Amino acid sequence: MSDQQLSIMHESVVIETRREGIKIYYKIANPKTLQACLIIRIAMIDQMTRNMNFVIKV
Repeated sequence: MSDQQLSIMHESVVIETRREGIKIYYKIANPKTLQACLIIRIAMIDQMTRNMNFVIKV
């Protein structure tokens, strides 16, 4: 991920940062955001699998 993307997500309060010396650690601010991303990922995989099965049958 680029610094610009991380900066935008930080400003939007999607992620939180913690600095230790020269290192910066990032984490998702709201655990429900991660849950939502995982659900969307599963739905997309399901859809792609259905599409592949259709193509294989044709």
